[in-house]
Amino acid sequence: MHKIIFKLSFILLFIFVSGEISGGSDVSEEFKRRINKGLQFYNSVDSYQYTLQKKEWLGLKYIDQTILFKFKKPFKVYLKVLKGEDKGSQVIYIKGWNSGEARVKTRFFTFNLDPGGSLMLSTNRHPLFEVGLGNILTGTLQDIVLGQQNGDMTLTYLGKKTVGLRTSHAYEIIFPVSKSKRGRRTMDRKPGQYYAPRVQLWLDTKNSLPLRFRIWDRYKRLVEDYIHTDLRLNHLTDLDFNPIIYKF
Repeated sequence: MHKIIFKLSFILLFIFVSGEISGGSDVSEEFKRRINKGLQFYNSVDSYQYTLQKKEWLGLKYIDQTILFKFKKPFKVYLKVLKGEDKGSQVIYIKGWNSGEARVKTRFFTFNLDPGGSLMLSTNRHPLFEVGLGNILTGTLQDIVLGQQNGDMTLTYLGKKTVGLRTSHAYEIIFPVSKSKRGRRTMDRKPGQYYAPRVQLWLDTKNSLPLRFRIWDRYKRLVEDYIHTDLRLNHLTDLDFNPIIYKF
């Protein structure tokens, strides 16, 4: 995944240089600089941990959770639900391990689960192989590249916003509703479609990593809101993703 992000940084730089984003040259130049800074910084990071405050619209209600999230490249994930639905549950997912399935531990059971199956997606809008800061950057950049090529994207700088103890530069990106996907899953997006008609991305003022990511659907409903606090970098080892350590 980090190789894909590295390649996207060069694609984005070329497109930004060759054209302007609607919203003013000063805004677009700063956004270009900060996105590329975030990509370069992310490529230098081996592992990270943060507290995730997650709010998602699923079915007919919002699901709010606070999650301890750990990630190590190339793709190792550990998470534990600290508050909200499924409190206490833990998940380990490592690409290429456990026959491609996630290992899940709840208060009563331990079992394997398809990381992108219907049961996993019953309480999550994204499969496990789409989680993490890298996927937020990658997904947003793909839409930005498409919007710049089409010339139908509007970018607005919202000013500085505080997330936990850190400060961010907040941006809002508007895409045509008619060209946005209809379903809630990423796989519902057809070629040439945007993930969502309205996106907010808040980038850390120091390293340009995403501190908050918000999505609205075609019905003007907030459907995804992810807040990242207590970020720690480059301190995790393979033991942090070993099921034996967590008594799975």
